Order: sequence, then structure tokens, then C-alpha cells
Amino acid sequence: MDREPELPRAPEVPSALLDSGAAARRKGQWTGFGVALAALTVLGLAVSFVAGFVFVMASDGCGADRSRYICTPGGQQTVFWLPWGGLLAGFVLSLVGAAVATRLRRTPWLGLAAGVPAYLLAFGVAYSIAVG
Repeated sequence: MDREPELPRAPEVPSALLDSGAAARRKGQWTGFGVALAALTVLGLAVSFVAGFVFVMASDGCGADRSRYICTPGGQQTVFWLPWGGLLAGFVLSLVGAAVATRLRRTPWLGLAAGVPAYLLAFGVAYSIAVG
């Protein structure tokens, strides 16, 4: 009887290598998130720099009237620094939100859903003090 020769078996692929596609996707998502966060941070730096001075200039029309909060030195400091504090809070919340999202096996982009509103809230409060 002629037996067919056995073909060599393919080596078993470790399961860690089989999941490398998911790992590559996660790495790509983090790269994209990092680029987006850096771009939004640079934009926030520029907006906060300009807005801080513009918001302080809202006190130019105060004169001797000190009844509005923007007319006080504390009010001027608040409207100048509030966008900067919001930018820092937004940056930190974005990173923490992204870390929590990936821990829950979600995309890190969800971190921006926490950071961007934090900045916008601080900016809006500074704006309302400046014009109010």
C-alpha cells in the first residue's frame, strides 16, 4: 500500500498575534486622538490668549461705576484667567476621559466629549461676566 506522505503542519499562531489587528486599530485611534487633542489645544491657546485681553477690555466703559463685577480688579482677573483654566481642565478631562473610554473598550475619541464642553463652559462664563 502506498501511503501518501504527510505534509508538514503549519505552526500554531499564538493568540496574541492574531489580535494584532485590534491592537493596531487601538494604536491608530490613540494616534488620531493625540493629533486632534494637540490641534484643539493649540487652537484653545490662541483663543484664550486673544479672548483674555478682549474680555478685560470690556471694563473700559466702567469709569467710576464699580457696580458691575467686570469693573473690579477681581472681575478683570477672572475673565482673563478663566479661559486658561478651562483649557487646562479640558485638556486633563480629555485625557482622563480617553483613558476611561479605552478601559471600557470604547474609542479614546470619547475623551473629547468631556474636555471640549469643559473649555466651552469656562469660556462662556468668562464671556457672560465680561458682557453682563
